[in-house]
Amino acid sequence: LLIYPLCRPCAAEVGLPLAERYSVKANTWIGIYSFIGNYFCTHYFYSVLRASYSCPSWRLNDVPIPFYFATHFYFMTYHTFANIVQRRLSSGFAP
Repeated sequence: LLIYPLCRPCAAEVGLPLAERYSVKANTWIGIYSFIGNYFCTHYFYSVLRASYSCPSWRLNDVPIPFYFATHFYFMTYHTFANIVQRRLSSGFAP
């Protein structure tokens, strides 16, 4: 999800600088959002649901580090499917 769009950009992104590619922008913002959510909002998760992570791992703010990457990938999946639905709806209702 991170390297493939850089190595094989879609037809619309061929020739664009990296900073102007939609895939790079989306990955960057979702990465920032994932980090903020994992680092700052897990206390809500712990207190409301009385949950805890029990897997052995190195932790950052008591969240296993691999979960930061997993969060990025599933947020990116949500974003991709939301884009597909949004584009289908907007092109379906276009005059």
